[in-house]
Amino acid sequence: MSTPSQRKRPMPILRVRTGCLTCRRRKKKCDERKPMCRGCERNRLECSWPHPDDITAPRRAAGRRGSTTKPAASVPNASETRMTEKNPADQLIELLDDAIHVSPNTPSASESPGSAHSPGGSTSSSSTGHDILAIIDPGPSPLPPGSAVHDPTIIDPSYILPSLDLLDCSFDNGQPATSSPLNEFGTLVNSNTHMPISNEELDVEVIPRSLSLLPGLASGSLDLLSHYLAVTTKCMDNGSGVDEPFVVQFIPLAFGSDLVLHLILTQSAVHRAVAKKILDADPLASGHYSQSITLFQQGMSTYDVGTQDALPLAVGALIMCFVETVKGDNDGSIFNHLMAARWLLKAVLSSQHSKLSKSLRDFLIEYYIYTAAVSIISIDCRVGPQLLLAEDFEEHSSTLESSTYIGCLCGCWLELLLLIPSVFNIGRRFLSEEGARRPLGVDDLMNFASVQGKIQSWAPRATVRLETALAGRIFQQAMLVYLYTTLSPLSASESVSSHSSAVKGAVVKGLEYLSELPSTARVNTSLCWPIAVIGSCVESLEQRQYLQNRLEVMFSVLGVGNIRQTALLLEKLWATPNPSPWSICQLMQEHRIWTSFA
Repeated sequence: MSTPSQRKRPMPILRVRTGCLTCRRRKKKCDERKPMCRGCERNRLECSWPHPDDITAPRRAAGRRGSTTKPAASVPNASETRMTEKNPADQLIELLDDAIHVSPNTPSASESPGSAHSPGGSTSSSSTGHDILAIIDPGPSPLPPGSAVHDPTIIDPSYILPSLDLLDCSFDNGQPATSSPLNEFGTLVNSNTHMPISNEELDVEVIPRSLSLLPGLASGSLDLLSHYLAVTTKCMDNGSGVDEPFVVQFIPLAFGSDLVLHLILTQSAVHRAVAKKILDADPLASGHYSQSITLFQQGMSTYDVGTQDALPLAVGALIMCFVETVKGDNDGSIFNHLMAARWLLKAVLSSQHSKLSKSLRDFLIEYYIYTAAVSIISIDCRVGPQLLLAEDFEEHSSTLESSTYIGCLCGCWLELLLLIPSVFNIGRRFLSEEGARRPLGVDDLMNFASVQGKIQSWAPRATVRLETALAGRIFQQAMLVYLYTTLSPLSASESVSSHSSAVKGAVVKGLEYLSELPSTARVNTSLCWPIAVIGSCVESLEQRQYLQNRLEVMFSVLGVGNIRQTALLLEKLWATPNPSPWSICQLMQEHRIWTSFA
């Protein structure tokens, strides 16, 4: 065995190994002040120190000098005694010390008679090795702590969220601690159980880092996933449903599809940048989005209708719609994504190869109906029909409607959203040049009365939350304004005062319901469309200022870009003569702003 003078001096250990256990696990430098070191005091962490019996430095020093050491047979007994008192991280640190620094000439008493000896005459402790493996992989246990029953369709966000230590980028003393492959011991179990060790002190091979949760992705991707789970999903989900399908349904798909995963991370990065009002493009978001587009194009080019499952492509197209929503799209990209999502979703719903649970099926239908319905108002009815919610999609939507579905996007007002195409067709009949040349018939009047009756007779179910019921009432009044303003050219020529009274009455009621709903409630994320419709007919400066202030508060709370676009469109709309919901599409064409209120 080499003497200490003959061995190469190890590189300086910048993070001491004699500090507190908390700093060791966090890979931070420790000033060794007891009972509370400065790093733990500053970060408000529990400062724990090893038991005096656990300190192995004297034993290691004696082992390097070749002196007689304590029999190794007592080491496993002490470890077994302490394992009942310490957490897995502390156990792992102690067992590694025992396995690495055991005297080369002293065989362990826990070895079996058939243990193999290395050429240098040293032996390995099989008992210690098994103990380490037991800590690293204690066996199949998919349940998060505290769970009683494991449901594979439900994912607890707290089980996926990375620890604060993993995302902590601060350094003690204000300076980054340097590291190198020679003096850093990689992550063994997870982000909370790692310990830096000099390579020169190891008598065994360096243990490699464990697999990353997001292999092959940038270092900030795990932070984006944490932001998506903790923040972004709360800003898209209006809180009306029982579970959170953006987590429960999409996260399992993300870990099975690179396309879905990249798009989720893109949405999270865009939302974080918009919420913080970062004007410059986020390189991490751009990288994930570019990769998503590449994967989507590759998937579409190789997709074979009838033989392959289009679920990842359909989900990807829907997520791209909400990426544009979060960003505050103004170039109409969301409409291209919607048309692709419509075709792909129909293929998924009719495919025999798609493995869809009922909950995922319902959520995908709701996702598309909501996004398409509130985007129809951006289409000019004078030019042509809308194709986003055509008759070929009615079968799927009627099935969802008949099941009294309460969703995280449509809330309790799904029936009202499904009437938007009917109102659009009435507007096309009354407002287009082709329709104006034809006299009104009995069928036109009956159709108008039928839609009006359905809107007026709608009522939220008694089982929904108060905020959800108020949001449904706001949608109801917005639908009446949307319907009544299809007659505005007729009322202008005939000076029918009852028409203007009906419009103003619906506007006043809508504002009353809106004032009862807190501007910080989650359900506000679904109210851009009714606010735009009602706001287009608001005349008083006081009411306009109220809507602008409310949208400003909603944006500060939710950080979704389409809220800001709604405020901008209303400001431009109020500057035009005779504004109405049907002027929104014309305003978009005039200013070359094509956006959606999804």
